[in-house]
Amino acid sequence: MGRHAEARERLWNSVEGLNEAQLRRPNADGWTILHVLEHLHLVEMGVAGAIMGAVKSPPMANAQATDSFEARLLNRSYKVDAPEIFQPQGAIATTQEAQELLSSSRDRLEAAVAAARNAGAMHTHGFPHALLGPMSVQQWYEFIPLHELRHVAQIEEMKAAQTENPDGSAARQGGVSC
Repeated sequence: MGRHAEARERLWNSVEGLNEAQLRRPNADGWTILHVLEHLHLVEMGVAGAIMGAVKSPPMANAQATDSFEARLLNRSYKVDAPEIFQPQGAIATTQEAQELLSSSRDRLEAAVAAARNAGAMHTHGFPHALLGPMSVQQWYEFIPLHELRHVAQIEEMKAAQTENPDGSAARQGGVSC
C-alpha cells in the first residue's frame, strides 16, 4: 500500500463509528471533524489545480524546498492557520459525503500528477507553499499524505477532548488552526 492510500485508510479509520454529534462538535479552535474532512478535500483540490497550472508554466527556479518538511508538518505542537481559501465552510454534512468528495479530489490529484509525470515536470516544475517555500510537483505530491496524517492526529486529539470533556464546554480560541 502506498503512502497516499495508507494515510487515507488511517483517516477513515479515525472517523469510523463516530456519531453525528461527535462529527459536528467544534474543538477549541472552532473546527469540527467534518470541517477537517472538508479542509482536506479543499487542499487536495487546490494542489491538484496548482499542479496542472505548474505543468503548463515554464520550469520553476529553485523548485525544491530547502529543508525536509516531514517532521515539521507532522508536529502538531506547531499550529498553522489555514489560508482562507482552504478554510472549511460547513459544506460537508456526512462522512459518506466526505468520502465521495475526497475520492473525487484524490482522482483529480492523481490525474494532475500523471500529467506532470508525462511532461517530465515532477522535479522541474512547482509552486511555493506559504510556509515551506518553493516546492516541486514531486514534493507537493509527497506533502498530501503527510498533511492528511497531520489532520488524522488532529481528529484523534478532538476525539480525546470529547471523551475528556463530554459536556462540550471547551473554550474557543481565536483563529482557525489546522
